[in-house]
Amino acid sequence: MFCSTCGAALTRGLSYCNHCGAKVALSTNPLERSSAPPDKLVEIVQGLTVISGVVAVAGFIFVFLLVEKLLNRMLGASAVMAFMMISLTAVVGISWLLIRQLARTLNVYLRADDKEKRPAQLDERPAPQLEAAPREPAASVTDHTTRAFEPSLRERNN
Repeated sequence: MFCSTCGAALTRGLSYCNHCGAKVALSTNPLERSSAPPDKLVEIVQGLTVISGVVAVAGFIFVFLLVEKLLNRMLGASAVMAFMMISLTAVVGISWLLIRQLARTLNVYLRADDKEKRPAQLDERPAPQLEAAPREPAASVTDHTTRAFEPSLRERNN
């Protein structure tokens, strides 16, 4: 393997060039490259998964136990149903937000991994070009100023 910056031979296993100090790109060979996610990401994913599961299960159990207690006290069925619908909507909404956060966390990791795999590319836009020089000479600033004052001088002389 050779350095893409200076062309010097690289020592296997180093992430930089001994000659010029440039960072060496990771190998595209799957046997040489470790694809294990970082430990911090694994902890975050496990934590969010456990929290979403606990919130969903505990929320449903709590709502149904509370509805049972309310029905045993002979409250109106329509009021209990309204309370149950609002509570279940809240539990489902919170669970959905936690699952969405989990998906975003994984998406950030996958996008960062894709950026490492893709080689950098130059912008395809054409470079800005200079316009052609004007064919007529530039007007004199003094001529412009004098022309503006001439009418007032003529009026004073008359």
